[in-house]
Amino acid sequence: GELPLGAMDSIMKASTQLPGKHVHLYRRLQNKWQCYDAYARVSMALGTNNILLAFTFYLVNVTLVQFNAPSAGYSLILVFQFTALALCYIDIAKLGHFGILAMQALPCSSAFIAAISAELTDHASGVGKNPGELTTNYPLAPLCFFLLAAWFEMLLRTAWPSNDGACLPRRFRAVLSLDVF
Repeated sequence: GELPLGAMDSIMKASTQLPGKHVHLYRRLQNKWQCYDAYARVSMALGTNNILLAFTFYLVNVTLVQFNAPSAGYSLILVFQFTALALCYIDIAKLGHFGILAMQALPCSSAFIAAISAELTDHASGVGKNPGELTTNYPLAPLCFFLLAAWFEMLLRTAWPSNDGACLPRRFRAVLSLDVF
């Protein structure tokens, strides 16, 4: 008899030339996907930290401005900011203890400055309620915004991509555990 059109030798010859074009294409696609996966993980870590900061400022308003309960306000600031610090220690790998403490000191001090300013303001006087009236109820508010702007700058520098071909934010632990295959 005749040999079939796709004899075993010709079929096996194609598999000896691995990796094929489709494997190279898949690896290139996977390399690009790793960047998206890494920045999605970093965004989730930073978003959790920002939510904790937003809760902190909301609780400053509720406890100190609306209900005039300073002990509850300061204790909640400590709880939420220590939770944010713990999450930073979990999420950020290559910044060091001093760097993480310095980075988290900025939003924590901003929350405490806002709380002290809110506590020292006389809310019953009604100063600044008229339109166009210049108020000095919260004179330290610009300092809070400056500290938060510095914190966002530090977060940006922490999430900056590496200089290698992958361009991944390597300072985050979630990026270090990406699937390499």
